Amino acid sequence: MNATSCAIVQDVYRPFSSVVVVLIAEGLLGFLALLASLVMTIMLYATRVFKFNCRIVLICLALGAVTANIGVLLRSAFFSYVVFTQLPTKLCSWLMLGNRECFTLNNTYLTGCLVLLISPVLLSIERLFDTFFASEGAKPKKFVGISMAMFAAFLTVGASIFNTLWTVSHRSLGSAPYADGLCPADLFTGGKQSIFYVFLLFHFCSLLIFVVLWLHNNSNMVQKHIAMASSHFLDNVVETEMTFPVVVLGSIFLIGHFIIDYGHLKKIDEVFTTQTHIDVHLRDDPTSIFMWSELQVCLAPVFSLLISRTVLRCLPPVFSWRNTESVVPQRFSSGSTIEKC
Repeated sequence: MNATSCAIVQDVYRPFSSVVVVLIAEGLLGFLALLASLVMTIMLYATRVFKFNCRIVLICLALGAVTANIGVLLRSAFFSYVVFTQLPTKLCSWLMLGNRECFTLNNTYLTGCLVLLISPVLLSIERLFDTFFASEGAKPKKFVGISMAMFAAFLTVGASIFNTLWTVSHRSLGSAPYADGLCPADLFTGGKQSIFYVFLLFHFCSLLIFVVLWLHNNSNMVQKHIAMASSHFLDNVVETEMTFPVVVLGSIFLIGHFIIDYGHLKKIDEVFTTQTHIDVHLRDDPTSIFMWSELQVCLAPVFSLLISRTVLRCLPPVFSWRNTESVVPQRFSSGSTIEKC
């Protein structure tokens, strides 16, 4: 590490600087979001309000939020520990992270984020299948939910392996990435822009599926079945209304990541592409680059809190779930509609 970049790291990561304050807030948000995600996971399993397949996909989403927020806590704890326990003269040696260390630090967070991005897409597919291919009175086809959960797991593991191989092949593991001390947990920079467009296409299709489901649920045929108190149609309408905000929030989370990656962190990626010396960029606006790197990590806890609030408000109270039979009787009553969520 040269003297210029070392001085910048010491200045940016001094105690209670703006970047460190964001790091502390990031840790607090991660802790609150972790608790909310754990509660959401337990409540989804315990209440059994949603049908099996829908519940399995939502539990995958909740576990992804748990994983991402554990990663946020680990990342925040590492930097906070270094800032508040080490002498300023030793900051450089602690924060001189090679690609191996940077990847290890961010891998838990990135794995959780991938699950958070995949789950809303699977949720829309599950809603489409249950609406058009499940029949009245038939037993739920549990293999659909199990297959989706396994697909999410395999895809996440595969993406993590791909990210590892990409890191090994495109950057030297012995050199410090992103200017010593800057280790953004980016999803779509580093030549991975095409991955964003794939996710964007999937999320657009998910929103389109829910538009189709909304039109179907408001058709005369469905309304007639609702009037006859058909449990199959009632369940579909209720669960579609409950899960639509989850898909919308997932798309917002994806776009937010992309905006920060390409609006504020892409300049760092260009440094490696053009082999330009990074000190020039750091001297221009060092705090902004470090700040946006940490603000990007804050997206996962904020998204987790919003998702937890959206899902939990659709579930019965914590201490009365044993007396609750189904969400449908609470959502629809004879001749009138009672808004539950």
